[in-house]
Amino acid sequence: MKALSTLVALTLFVIAGCSQAPADRPAEVHFFYGEHEVVARIAEDLSFKGAIRERDEAVGFYGTVRAEGDSEAYLVDIVVAREAEAGEIRQRINTVFLAQVDKAVVIGQVDDVSFRLMLHK
Repeated sequence: MKALSTLVALTLFVIAGCSQAPADRPAEVHFFYGEHEVVARIAEDLSFKGAIRERDEAVGFYGTVRAEGDSEAYLVDIVVAREAEAGEIRQRINTVFLAQVDKAVVIGQVDDVSFRLMLHK
C-alpha cells in the first residue's frame, strides 16, 4: 500500500511539473511601430495576432513562436502588413528570426519608421 501511494504521489508530481512547463515560454508579443505599441497574447497553439490602426493606415501582424532547442531563444515566424485606409497593402514583411525574452528585435523599417518586436513572459 505504501508503494502504491508513493507511485501515485510521484505520478501527480510529474503531471504537475508538465502542466507548468508552458509558463516558461513567452506569454506576450510586444509589437512596436514607430511610437506605437500593441501587445498580443500568445495562444496555446503558439500563434499571435494584432494590429495598430491610425487615421489613414493600419499595420497588422500575425505569426507563431516556438522554442529553439534547449537555448533561451525562440524562433518567431511573422508577417507584418502595412495597409492604406482603402485596404491595399503598401508594404509587407514576411520573415523568420531568433528572439530572446525582453530583448527588442528590429524586423524592418519603412520611411525611417521601424517595426520592432519583443517577447515577454
